[in-house]
Amino acid sequence: MGGRGRPGDGILDAVLWSLGWVNLLVALFNLVPGLPLDGGRVLRAVVWGVTGDEALGVRVAAWVGRLTAVAVVAWVLLFRDRLGPSWYVDLALAVIVGAVLWSGATDALRQADRLARVNRLHLDRLTAPLDPAVPVPAGLPTLPMGLHGTGLLRAMAAHPATTYLVVDPQGRATGLLHADAVDDAYRRKP
Repeated sequence: MGGRGRPGDGILDAVLWSLGWVNLLVALFNLVPGLPLDGGRVLRAVVWGVTGDEALGVRVAAWVGRLTAVAVVAWVLLFRDRLGPSWYVDLALAVIVGAVLWSGATDALRQADRLARVNRLHLDRLTAPLDPAVPVPAGLPTLPMGLHGTGLLRAMAAHPATTYLVVDPQGRATGLLHADAVDDAYRRKP
């Protein structure tokens, strides 16, 4: 390469060497344990695995992502004397990277809120008891007792309706679930 046959000579070698270093730096930065980086996904999974609370895992990783965003900008400001006369270019790049990280972490926090709301949905708590004096309408889709969270929403999405018949493991009707009750429970603040 480079015309002389020795590695390290020529423009192509310099470009390839620079690309390799840039890729290595990006890969290492991507391992920082804050969302939206891949390291944040690992942290989310670890917290989720330890606590059993996926929303908590997302929140922890998102806040680490926000701290990383601030740290990137702070690092440039703290070490601007060592960065040379064009430190403001580094600051501009740090602000852009920080803004992307902050935005991704903010989206993750919104996702954690939605996830926590979904996980609070429990069929058994939302079911209205049957009134023996009122006949159960025929043809209602059924939902088995015990559904909660995304399982409940998937079961409802599989058979969209305004009212569902809730049944026990033996198939006996135990109550009615109104879709409005699920919507209200999702919208309610914790």
